[in-house]
Amino acid sequence: MKVVTRLLQAFFVVCILIHVYGLFSPITDESVTSHSIHIISYTLCLLGLGLLSAPSLLFYSIGVLYPLYYHFSFLVKQLIADHSINFICLLVSVVLPAGWLIFRKNATQNSKQHA
Repeated sequence: MKVVTRLLQAFFVVCILIHVYGLFSPITDESVTSHSIHIISYTLCLLGLGLLSAPSLLFYSIGVLYPLYYHFSFLVKQLIADHSINFICLLVSVVLPAGWLIFRKNATQNSKQHA
């Protein structure tokens, strides 16, 4: 589980850095507000994974909401309009819920062991 957690943490750090870069050097037409919300959301995910304290499924769950909605809806819109796939959006749309499922499974197993 530690390897998965480290990979997710690295993923979120990269996501944060991309959106910080996007604030100062526009990569797409995404607004400053959207980049800022992404940064806050991915930071919540990092905190949820236990970067500074004990892991929190609640923080992770709140953190994935906006990026998942944003990237999944963009993925579907582009698929319908252009018949093409944005692989960044696909990656985010797969990794965020997969991370949540793995995290939830681990949290459930830990709570059963400590009960």
